[in-house]
Amino acid sequence: MGHFRRSGRGISVPGLGIKDSEETIARQKEVREWLNSIDGPSEKGKRWRGYMKIIVPIWFFMAIGPGVLIGNSAISFAGFPPIWSWQILWWILGIIMMWGLCFKAEMSTTSAEQIRRADEETMDVTKEADDM
Repeated sequence: MGHFRRSGRGISVPGLGIKDSEETIARQKEVREWLNSIDGPSEKGKRWRGYMKIIVPIWFFMAIGPGVLIGNSAISFAGFPPIWSWQILWWILGIIMMWGLCFKAEMSTTSAEQIRRADEETMDVTKEADDM
């Protein structure tokens, strides 16, 4: 493993692949910081995103992954077979999860300030072909 090295862009093998120039790396960092300053979540949104990093994989596992097998012998309500009850329960929880992702974790909300800054503070994020 002595030939591999860890860089800010992943694991690279010397001599393989195309390396970004320092100018390109600096420009990418500048654009990311600008985008984060316009569209970054509030502290409350960051806290919710932290919760969602745990909740979403659990939901995937239980609703559409191997956890569905538990539903074969799990709860049964309203005369439905257990697997149907399991799916209904987890899909309702999925709707609640999506609400939390969209609004509480601020993944689909935009404030008037964000819109104003995006309109006024335009930044060219592309490099023209003739500049290369």
